[in-house]
Amino acid sequence: MRLTDTGDMEEPIGKLELIRWIASGLLVLIAILLLIAFVSNLFTGAEDQSYSAGVPAANWLGGLGVWLVTYVMNYSFGQATFLMPILMIVVALKIVDIGRIRLWKWLINCILLTVWFSVTGALLQNYIFTDSHIIFGGMHGQRALEYLKEHIGIAGTMIVILVSAVAYTLYLSGETIHIVRKTLDVARRKSHAADTEELQKSEGNYAQDEHERPTVIDLNDGEEQKEERKTDDIATTINFTPNAPETPIAKEKEDTPFEVNVGGVTVGAKEENEEMKVSIGKGEAEAELDETGTLEPYDPKLDLSLYKYPTIDLLKKYDVNNVAVDMEEQKKNKNQILQALQNFGVEISSIKATVGPTITLYEITPAPGVRISKIRNLEDDIALSLSALGIRIIAPIPGKGTVGIEVPNAKPQMVSMESIINSRKFQTTEFELPMALGKTITNEIFMVDLVKMPHLLVAGATGQGKSVGLNAIITSLLYRKHPSELKFVLVDPKMVEFGIYAELERHYLAKLPDADKAVITDCTKVIMTLNSVCKEMDDRYELLMKAHVRNIKEYNAKFISRHLNPEKGHKFMPFIV
Repeated sequence: MRLTDTGDMEEPIGKLELIRWIASGLLVLIAILLLIAFVSNLFTGAEDQSYSAGVPAANWLGGLGVWLVTYVMNYSFGQATFLMPILMIVVALKIVDIGRIRLWKWLINCILLTVWFSVTGALLQNYIFTDSHIIFGGMHGQRALEYLKEHIGIAGTMIVILVSAVAYTLYLSGETIHIVRKTLDVARRKSHAADTEELQKSEGNYAQDEHERPTVIDLNDGEEQKEERKTDDIATTINFTPNAPETPIAKEKEDTPFEVNVGGVTVGAKEENEEMKVSIGKGEAEAELDETGTLEPYDPKLDLSLYKYPTIDLLKKYDVNNVAVDMEEQKKNKNQILQALQNFGVEISSIKATVGPTITLYEITPAPGVRISKIRNLEDDIALSLSALGIRIIAPIPGKGTVGIEVPNAKPQMVSMESIINSRKFQTTEFELPMALGKTITNEIFMVDLVKMPHLLVAGATGQGKSVGLNAIITSLLYRKHPSELKFVLVDPKMVEFGIYAELERHYLAKLPDADKAVITDCTKVIMTLNSVCKEMDDRYELLMKAHVRNIKEYNAKFISRHLNPEKGHKFMPFIV
């Protein structure tokens, strides 16, 4: 995708640019002459066969046309030579940089088609159009046909021609692949989530993120009593009962906090749901509907039907499932918290610890009559007693009658991106733009939908994980969205943060037509890019208004179901992040 550069300035044409335009013009001229001669041969070829005997040339280009047909067409690939002027025009456009042309792809396709049509044309000339004045396969096609007939016979030649045609069609069009798959009764048109699930079933199960029974340990009798559990990914809950050592506290169901720790940075955002109420008249709404309701639903992935989503094995896997809880650390922290509270006259009735990958949440239940504000004011004193870099007191925990004290673990576990992407929650999510940011204190996968929180600010001190968080967002989107559904505009003044994504230019990245790099590193070009994005946004709002919808999701649903006419300017809208 390319954005319109609204701030472009006209520059004087240099000598090199002039040479390019002249060369391009000559190529177009030659291509037009070839096309005229070739097309004329279809109508005047029979008369031109006697041109050498002194009869005037009937070709529209006269003697030049006859010469071109004889030596450029008949002595080479026959009617397949029609592809030559077409390729010349494409090369001319590439020279002056008009349009986004992949010249190597055009060249390969023209070569394949020229050879195939030449051999097929020679076959038709030998067995069907034997009396035609038109040379279908040309000299090269006739020689290739004779070679094939000599080695594999006429039947083998026909099979080769047929199989090569089907193979090329499969390569050229993804729709052909769908037809073949339906013919073979193979259900291949599945979502990426289903495909990934099948792949992971063959390799193993999802990363274990289901709610299984945690390990409950009674620390007061000095012995560890563990229950069997199916997975180690669920947060470990430890109950401390200072006043009743013989009675363990029952397990409680944890609520997932909204805050998320990504490499030490707390990330949060305000959800925004902007609604636009429009009064739609019946006649005006029907005017925008596409009357071709009998067409199949539009498939935005068809142009890149062979695209493969990134696989899980690209992410590094860390073996942290069997890491045991450091009970000595938990007992020590418990005793120090209790001692610090007692020193300031704060009595509690119970304390419970929920051990997460990087932080342990101690939930304390204050004794009757203890003010919450008194505990909140002891944050620095508790941090001093624990010798911790910093703690956070949640007073009270929303939805509970307890006070939370978050303490960093002495040996934090690695929260890998592989465990997040490979989780069932991420693979089966229905979010439009899912962002998997990490794990909560209760060891649950934390995800949010960027569509519902479109403006996000990630802030933190140096080395606290801002870049890790941004890369986690981009990685999440790449693993869930097809290139036809998502485009990125990346600005990287530091020059080293987003450079790894430059390889995705042809699929995911949007840039200005004259930009050298897909990832913007020059701050002076940011304004032009933002202007282009704003122009794109205004154009999209106009299309949303014409379609009588409020957001991209509703618009694309209408477009896919063929209720919006492309001839009226409507198009499928990928998300732009």
